[in-house]
Amino acid sequence: MAGDIDQDPDLPASNINGFLLEVNRNTGANVWQRNYTLGNAESFQKALLYNGAIYTTGRYNFDATGTARWRPGITKLNLNGMQQWSRLYLRPVTNTTAARLASSDMVADNGLVVLGHGDLGGTSTTDVSLFLFKTDDDGNLLWAMDYDIPGATSEASTQLVSVPDGYVCLGYYTAAGQDVFIFKTDKQGQLLWSKSYGNNSTEDAFDLVHSNGQ
Repeated sequence: MAGDIDQDPDLPASNINGFLLEVNRNTGANVWQRNYTLGNAESFQKALLYNGAIYTTGRYNFDATGTARWRPGITKLNLNGMQQWSRLYLRPVTNTTAARLASSDMVADNGLVVLGHGDLGGTSTTDVSLFLFKTDDDGNLLWAMDYDIPGATSEASTQLVSVPDGYVCLGYYTAAGQDVFIFKTDKQGQLLWSKSYGNNSTEDAFDLVHSNGQ
């Protein structure tokens, strides 16, 4: 289980840590729990098992000065939850470089591919874009792509699916109303197509079902 834990809800959000929890599948008993922090408001959005290790991704905040220090990150842990390494991506990890970025999903595909969203300038919660990047097994960045929906605000990514000829990305955004988007890329993150779905209602989308690679 992966997520975040607020160890004292009466304090500001800077008290939030990412956590991992292993439970016994037969009884539900807690086997171990680990909390992780870089110092300010971490959250694990996805965990996966890959090549005999646990990998997590989510929101990493390396400085207590605010959300402009959010970065998408990857952490590698052993099967007992002990951290092997953590890396932050897409913008420099300095107190003079603002960015408000968080990853939402990750898949293993001869390396690790991460989907997320945020503001590269670090100032807005609505003037945001979407990103996709790939690393090797050691967390070294191989490529990164940024996507923006014309006329849209508040883009939020929710799921990433690997298919034989690329990646399919799901989420929602605001234009005249709130609609759902799906876009597909090739294996290097180059956009192949994008579609939106919605009517006069407010739509969210959180999961994709695919069968036989389709």
